[in-house]
Amino acid sequence: MKRIAVIFDNQLRPETTGLYVRRALGEMVQAGFLESVEHLLPGELDRVVAGQFDLFLYVDDGIQNTIREDLRPAVWWGIDSHLDFERCLKMAAQCDVSFTAQRELNLTDCVPIRISRIVERSQRSEAEDASATKRHKFSHKLQ
Repeated sequence: MKRIAVIFDNQLRPETTGLYVRRALGEMVQAGFLESVEHLLPGELDRVVAGQFDLFLYVDDGIQNTIREDLRPAVWWGIDSHLDFERCLKMAAQCDVSFTAQRELNLTDCVPIRISRIVERSQRSEAEDASATKRHKFSHKLQ
């Protein structure tokens, strides 16, 4: 996976989490782990062709509630899933993989999942969380 499209609307709220995701993925491009990362507004998806990107990462912006069926694989990161559950559930149902930032909310229990393996941070033990934090700090040192 080398080309990632990060989709979120930052016009209404410029400080949205999507900006931080885009910035972090940009660092991975600079380090040579990814070929390219492009931020797209949801309204710009009509100019994208299937196969143009290897991954379509939809970052919750509190607005978007549909995706294009032909742009795959589609991953959705629900940030404020506790605020508008129905919208979040709709997004999760459309994507191949979904993540939520709210530990107590597990959309995978509510949605038919297209991919059998779902990575849930809420299912990690504290030891795994500590190990992941150490790996993250180490990888930043390498960059």
